[in-house]
Amino acid sequence: MSTKVVAILAVVLVAVAGAGAAVVLLGNSNDGDKLVDASGTEVVAYADATSITAASPSLVDLVCYMESPTLLKCVAKSSSNPAMPTGLPQCGKYSDPDTDAISNANSDITLLDASGSKAAAACKTLRDAGMKNVYLFYGSDDGVDGVYKNVEMIGKILGKDTLASEIITKMKDEIANLNSKTANATTRNVIVTTGWGSLAADSSGAFTNLDSVDLKSGVYAAGKDSTLMGLMKSACKVDTVPAGSSWAALDSDMISTQTGSVDAIIILWYTTAPTATECAKFVTKLQNDVAWQNCKAVQDGNVFFFTGSLNSNLSRTTPYTIEDLAICSLFVNPECFSATSGGAALSLSDLPKTVYDSQKEGLTGYTNNSPASA
Repeated sequence: MSTKVVAILAVVLVAVAGAGAAVVLLGNSNDGDKLVDASGTEVVAYADATSITAASPSLVDLVCYMESPTLLKCVAKSSSNPAMPTGLPQCGKYSDPDTDAISNANSDITLLDASGSKAAAACKTLRDAGMKNVYLFYGSDDGVDGVYKNVEMIGKILGKDTLASEIITKMKDEIANLNSKTANATTRNVIVTTGWGSLAADSSGAFTNLDSVDLKSGVYAAGKDSTLMGLMKSACKVDTVPAGSSWAALDSDMISTQTGSVDAIIILWYTTAPTATECAKFVTKLQNDVAWQNCKAVQDGNVFFFTGSLNSNLSRTTPYTIEDLAICSLFVNPECFSATSGGAALSLSDLPKTVYDSQKEGLTGYTNNSPASA
């Protein structure tokens, strides 16, 4: 369990149930049969809830995935799920919840992300103010099982245990299917980053500051023990260079000395998707950089931009992430798949440098095809 969650375990929550509402938080429980949140507090059904504040984009995604988007009354900044109502008030970043905004929303249930650095303090503030129904959830540092636990808890809260069970089964089946298809693949070393420092693109997909951007500053990558990398490892043969259980900043020394064996770089891109021409310019700039010129992926030109829903689904850890693991497997172990059933095995050179939402269905289709050599 992460140190962030351990810190949160020290927080004792008090819930004040609304008129006619069930008592939601029943105190700490050591009963293994009871479902508890990240604070050790039992989670029970609250099926009559009419409003939810979700103080994390991941939790917004979970509520939407659980077929309850209309219950959302207030959401965290950067929430982007297309199913959520438009124009909702915001309650700060997931890492620093705005307790005033949460209080003003006065939802039946408030969901807080335990991986947020200031979640524990926010919980205490809300508790001291007598706010009701504050839940702490397992954060992104808690591994693959934490994703299943989140689904199970939201299912319990919304009285949708059966749906939650079905979703978890579907997630596990998808992972097992991909794992089987890549069982004999060669393990590839891959770096997955969130954006690239201050690099930005305009509405036409042209980089606006490529000439001046620092290629070694503000670049964060998924660590070996992060939940995203754990999910990828469960679905394909992959390893990575950055250490840690979260997103770690890359530094010049690590880049220049430890990326010689990196086969591919996947950039989760948050703005307008760069064009193929711009991608080529970016790779050329990396190839001429003193630190990056030793990176195998850079020298081979295997740098890929994942845009749109791929970006949000992989940068957060929810059931949506599992749905996109097929594309991750394709870019990690392309030799296990083919463009047509029984056709030639794919390679990284066969795959697009930028992946748009409109390409996802076709690329996922490749992962349903076994090559002739398989």
